[in-house]
Amino acid sequence: MGTVRIQYHVVYELDGNVIEFGDPHKRLTGTAFTEMINKKITIPVSTAVTLLDVITNDVVLAGFTHYLIACDFDVMVEEEIDSGGDVSVSFNSFKLKGSQVANAMGVPRILESSTAYANQSVGFGGTLDNIEKVKVKNLSSTQASQVQIVACR
Repeated sequence: MGTVRIQYHVVYELDGNVIEFGDPHKRLTGTAFTEMINKKITIPVSTAVTLLDVITNDVVLAGFTHYLIACDFDVMVEEEIDSGGDVSVSFNSFKLKGSQVANAMGVPRILESSTAYANQSVGFGGTLDNIEKVKVKNLSSTQASQVQIVACR
C-alpha cells in the first residue's frame, strides 16, 4: 500500500501585498492507494498522445484518487470525462506550462479526485462522472516535450 504526501508553498506578491498558501515545512498526507501508474514519455513535435485511458488500458485506475501531470515544455492537456459513454462524453482542456528547460518539470497540475461533470446540458452542473482519459498534445513544431503523469487509486 502506498501513500501520497504533498508539500507546497505558493506566494503571490504585488506592490507589497503578499498572499501565501500552504506551509513549506508541513506535509499533507493524502489517501492511501494500492494501484499506481507512473509514465514519463517524450511527446514529439506537433503530436497528440493518450497518457491515461481507464476504459481500455489502465482499467485498475478507474475512479483514481490522485493524479499529477507535469511537463518540461508547454503542452495542451485534454481530460475526457465519461469516455465510456454512460451519460455523454465531455472534455476539459488547458495549457500546461513547463519549466522551458529540458528534463526539468514545471509546476504540476494535481487533482485529488477523478470526479467531474459530464452531460453539461445547462450551465454549471450535469451528471457526476469521472475523468477517464488524459491526452496531451505538443503544439510546438520545433521542440519535443517530456511529460510525466502519475495516477493512483
